[in-house]
Amino acid sequence: MAIVVGSASPPSLSATGNDAPASILAIALRVCRLDRLGHISRGPNNMIVTDQFTKIDFAGEMENGIDTSLRNAAGNLAVTYRTPDLAKRLTMGLSFTAPDPELEELATGGIVLTSNDPPITAPTATVAASATGGTFPSGAQAYQVTAMNYRGETTPASPITVAVTGPTGSTTLSIPATAGASAFGVYRLIGSAYLQLAIVPAVTGGTTTFTDIGIIPSGCTPATPVVNTTGGRGTEGYAYPTLREDPTPCGVSVEAWSRAVIDGAPADPPFIHWVWPRVQLWNKGARALDTSPLMSEFTGFGFQNPYWGTGPDGTWNQDSTRVCFRRREARYPLPQIGYQSTPAPTY
Repeated sequence: MAIVVGSASPPSLSATGNDAPASILAIALRVCRLDRLGHISRGPNNMIVTDQFTKIDFAGEMENGIDTSLRNAAGNLAVTYRTPDLAKRLTMGLSFTAPDPELEELATGGIVLTSNDPPITAPTATVAASATGGTFPSGAQAYQVTAMNYRGETTPASPITVAVTGPTGSTTLSIPATAGASAFGVYRLIGSAYLQLAIVPAVTGGTTTFTDIGIIPSGCTPATPVVNTTGGRGTEGYAYPTLREDPTPCGVSVEAWSRAVIDGAPADPPFIHWVWPRVQLWNKGARALDTSPLMSEFTGFGFQNPYWGTGPDGTWNQDSTRVCFRRREARYPLPQIGYQSTPAPTY
């Protein structure tokens, strides 16, 4: 995991001599899976670092103390006593900018839906010429065809050529049905390179045709791919946990990094590292398929966890027995989407 080292010049102290920094602009979030005791689980698929979140809410919940009072015969208070309020738990809420299957599985259980599709192959197309219907002059025209699916695009099939009679010539490509293809890329030799003319939707179960009237593409036109990206393993989606079951009985640890500011300038060190050593989260599941962003929201409770220890990096040297703690640091993990292995490399 790459590490970004922050650099900042220490500003002068404020007039009051207070250098306690304000925390603004949260820039990274890390979630680690815990075992039944509260240790950070080691190995693959147990940690995620991301910047795709909007906010973290947390607040302490208190249980009111018992208020006891007793009046005497004259109606005046003879005895009044109140036991202290008791800290009950820490509530937490996380909001993410978009659904993230890996993060949802790690934080709240469920299943990440994946696939391992074989790559598809570019079809062998044919091309015919016409003396009408276009702007081609007399001469040869050469083409290459690729196939596309939801993952990517194949490398092109072998070039095909045709002799055209001008000056109003045109060509028509016939592309056979290709299993797994949703569209085809048509490339023509222009100068010394094959450049993309069009992306043609595939005709289901039949031959797809494309007519080229000789227009030269303008702007930044893609060349033929050099890597077939239509196959491989990838994330397809996410399946929610089974109802009435606790999907994450061991919980997770949550960390966040924010910028530290003093008197409008970066502090030194410039970041604040926040830690919630053990959190039970549930996916709120309240989403609306409308014109609003499809955000993911989690809610839950924070607890003490003395077994969090020195953290996934092995660098935390402060007491970690509280429900939430923070310290100022000079560096933070570079946000990366998806799973990472623990333990992470040290700073």
